[in-house]
Amino acid sequence: MFKSKVLFGNLLILCSCVLIVASFSQKSKPWLKRRRGRNTSSYILHPVSTTPVSTLIQIDQHLDPVNCWNCSTSVPPRKLFCPTCKTIQRPNLKQNYYDLLGLNQSFLIDTEEFGLGLKQLQRQLHPDKFTLKSKKERDISTAYSSFINKAYGTLEHPYERGVYLLSLHNITINDQTKTHPKFLMEMFDLNEQLDQAKTPEEMGKMLKPIREELHELYADTYISFEKNDLKKATDQVIRIKYLYNLEHKIDEKKYNLECELHGPVEEFDPDKEETEPPPPTTTTTSTTTERSKYRRKNNKNRTKRRWY
Repeated sequence: MFKSKVLFGNLLILCSCVLIVASFSQKSKPWLKRRRGRNTSSYILHPVSTTPVSTLIQIDQHLDPVNCWNCSTSVPPRKLFCPTCKTIQRPNLKQNYYDLLGLNQSFLIDTEEFGLGLKQLQRQLHPDKFTLKSKKERDISTAYSSFINKAYGTLEHPYERGVYLLSLHNITINDQTKTHPKFLMEMFDLNEQLDQAKTPEEMGKMLKPIREELHELYADTYISFEKNDLKKATDQVIRIKYLYNLEHKIDEKKYNLECELHGPVEEFDPDKEETEPPPPTTTTTSTTTERSKYRRKNNKNRTKRRWY
């Protein structure tokens, strides 16, 4: 009887451990849920490496406390202002871009978190907030803003983010980096197709498979960084460069042709609510109405395109 109770107790403990491990594994792979779901817009599917916790700890150790330039008080790393005199501190140019923007160093980036980190820094460090401060504080604010913009621009662009991530592993990509000849031939053929395409419809047909391939490539690159397969990740980042540039070329040519057909596109403000235009004082043709609809729709699409 005693042995059965012990066995039963051990079985319960084992089941609990299995459930905990399964729960942790599911939480540690948020991108899997996103790929299975219908809506993937809340994540930027761009290449950024996942670094083990041990590596992050080593990075943290390089950021030693510094003394405040104004009052000489010891200031912990990543503190924007001195805790004693509240003076803005000089930026640490060795700081990891992810850490600067308050992001986890992961291949997939939450777009809301990405924008939130930038806005929080801008609210605290924008030069306009230091107009009444000393010249040195204004200069530091300007330097900090430049550093933040550089970090944001690097992490926002897919290829640049991949290059930056590889640089954290001491891997450099340049013009001499080898690319598979078969892939280069495919890119050559696609560029020829683009030169021969004469209508927006033809270019739209080219864009769809390229964008699908890009999103699959982003997911595959994420897996490579997760497995620390840096050789494969390097090859995938190079492929992203070619496909991303080709997508941009096709999209721009398609956009220019559509503008020729529908007229120039007005600037679109995504933060401004769209209101119905007042009734026209003169009779408008159906062509003008169609152009107006196209402008509003196309401007919205171009605003979203920066997240691809």
